[in-house]
Order: sequence, then structure tokens, then C-alpha cells
Amino acid sequence: MRFVGTALIAGTIGLFSLLTQGEWIRAGTEKLIEPKSATPPKSQAASVRFQHFHDIEGLTVENVDGQKIGRITDLVVERNTMQPKYVIIKSGSFLGGHRLILVPTSTIAITTAKVGIAAIDITKQKWKHAPEFSKKDLTSLAQPDKARQVTRFYDRSERVARSGFTAEQRQRDVSPTGHDTTLLASGKNVSYMLASELIGRSVIGREGSEIGEVSDLMMDFAGGKPTLAIISVDGISNAEDQFAVPLRMLTSRADQKVVVDANRSAFQHARQFRPSNLANAEKSEKHEIFRYER
Repeated sequence: MRFVGTALIAGTIGLFSLLTQGEWIRAGTEKLIEPKSATPPKSQAASVRFQHFHDIEGLTVENVDGQKIGRITDLVVERNTMQPKYVIIKSGSFLGGHRLILVPTSTIAITTAKVGIAAIDITKQKWKHAPEFSKKDLTSLAQPDKARQVTRFYDRSERVARSGFTAEQRQRDVSPTGHDTTLLASGKNVSYMLASELIGRSVIGREGSEIGEVSDLMMDFAGGKPTLAIISVDGISNAEDQFAVPLRMLTSRADQKVVVDANRSAFQHARQFRPSNLANAEKSEKHEIFRYER
């Protein structure tokens, strides 16, 4: 009997440990959902985690009840910080056709327990009234009032938990990806761009030499590190090489080409990319090009 009692106590402690280490409870089912992988050691958790634009583009989005409400089609990046601020989701309309919905990155979970599924803690009924997006809105997003309006719509405190769970349990069910929960524009030289606008653009060096083209973007949704452009370059080695370049080093031209603030030799001598290379990126004015292998 002592052995059985000890085992029961150990099992209870183990279950409590799982719940406090980030396991989710699916709303309305009281069932645990295992994440993709176990919580990494602190040394790994502190590292920079990047998401590729091509991996995010096309992800199915589900609401808190597991209902499919749309697909991710694009990202809105703030030019000053070069960080993703909004996700654009293509959603069906009850009148037919489609709507483009604007969602702050701080309210969406890009990585969930379901492969290829992103999640938002919102009901289907409320989703019908979500703020819509068009390209002309890139200018209005720089206005503080517009940013506040979008943020308030997705505020958790405005929702009613239909499942009967506590707010703490619902927050565990769908955890947002972003670290910024306010997203209020400063109103000072704030402007935005679409991530898709850069993909496929030709890249030239500051002296006018042909470099390659932008093939992808890497973004750190959780840690706030600068966005990196993945540039495919021919002629550096026998194969097509890829390089990770801070987006701040790129400038768009009227002819749709992109100028990188470097010459071709900077690509030839680039060191291998590691997430730790950007540990102090926000404190350094130095821009560096990295050789990249996925």
C-alpha cells in the first residue's frame, strides 16, 4: 500500500509539472494537447527563433474552438524596427467571396500543436467583425488611433469564456506568438511594408554589381530581433549560395530592384549564420552578412 500511495503522489506531481511547463488544455474538452516539442533548456530557450515567410504563408488559421477561419497570405513589417507587426489572413465572407483580415502578431500563435495550423483566441461570431485590410491601409496604420483600434478589437479582456474555464486556462490554450501586446504606433516616422513585396526582387551591390535576388525572409516573432532577408547568390561557389542579410541593409529603388549596403566581396567572406550572432543586434550599429544554410 505504501508503494501504491507513493506512485500516486509521484503521478500527481508529474501531471502538475506538465501543466505548469506549457501544456495546453483544449477549450471545452479538458484534454491535454502536447506541444510539438518539449520545453527546451534555458540556454536554448534564450536563443533567437526565426520563422521563414514561406513557411508562414499559406498556414491555416483556427479559432479557439478549432474552427478554420482563414489562411495567412502576408505579413506587415514596420520599416523602422524591421519587425513583423501584423498578419494578414484571407477569410471567407458570409456573403461569398473573401475578406483580408488584419491581425496583430502579438495575438496569433504561429506555432501550435497542430502541424501547419496557426491559432487565434477568438470566436467565430466576433471574427465576422474583425478589422479588414487593403494595401492603402499601410499608411493609416502609422496613426496611433488606427493602431489602438485594431489592438482593442483583439483584447482578451473583451471576450467571454464560453467554455467555463478560467482566464488563465484559456490563455494556456492559445498562446500568442508576439512579445508586444500594445502595438501602438509612436507616430514618429512610422511606416509599413508588405513582406511579399520583397520576395523575388533583384539585389544589386552599392557599386552597382549584380548580387542575386531575395528568396525568403526570416523573422523573430517572439524575441524582437531584426528581420533578415535571404538572398540567393550565383557565382560565389559552384552552387547557388544563400545569405542572411539584415533587412536594414536593403533599400528599394523605383525600378523595383533592391540595393544592399555592401559589395560582392562581403558575400564572399561572410561567416556562417548562427542565431547567437544576433544576440546583441539591437545594441549594435554594425550590419553583417552571413552565409546561410537551412
